[in-house]
Amino acid sequence: TSAKSKNLPEDTVAKVGLYRFLSRCFRAEVDTNLLEILRLPDIADVLIQAEPSVAESLSADWTAAEFEEAAIEFCRLFVVPGVCVPIASAWRTGGHGRSKTDDRGIADLSKRLSESLELTLADDLVQLPPDHVSVLLEIAAWLEEHGDAQAVEDFENAALRPWLKAFAERLQREAELPIYRALGIVSLNVT
Repeated sequence: TSAKSKNLPEDTVAKVGLYRFLSRCFRAEVDTNLLEILRLPDIADVLIQAEPSVAESLSADWTAAEFEEAAIEFCRLFVVPGVCVPIASAWRTGGHGRSKTDDRGIADLSKRLSESLELTLADDLVQLPPDHVSVLLEIAAWLEEHGDAQAVEDFENAALRPWLKAFAERLQREAELPIYRALGIVSLNVT
């Protein structure tokens, strides 16, 4: 059931949509399905407002070479030892994908919360570390839809706010492709 069909306030529906959109963008490279989503008028408008140079990418007919370039950029940015690893424990220790203190607090919180809520994550999310930004954004979206405001606030404070801004700022700074710079800028406004 979608957030829209649950008669939630418009701002809650928008927040759930943003969380799920970003979750999708950070868990796999741009493919034809994601490109279609990026080109939806409301999403394209937000991305273009964040990073005007993304307009050309969104309006162009992508060739196999452009998809390959986006896949290479995704790996360079997000795959360990990427320059912008999307895993909370890496950011809690400096953001380079190496955890000196093995800070697993957010991963443990993610696992415990998923189990206690009996939250079933999609297969592509289950394969990710529990403190991957995509998993955390999906949990936040679920809480936003089903939980109370205090549960959402507590989760955001514990699992997203301690590191997401640094992740988004580095993504904005390090991304070579406009799409990923735009996603970094949009991510700055998540919590």
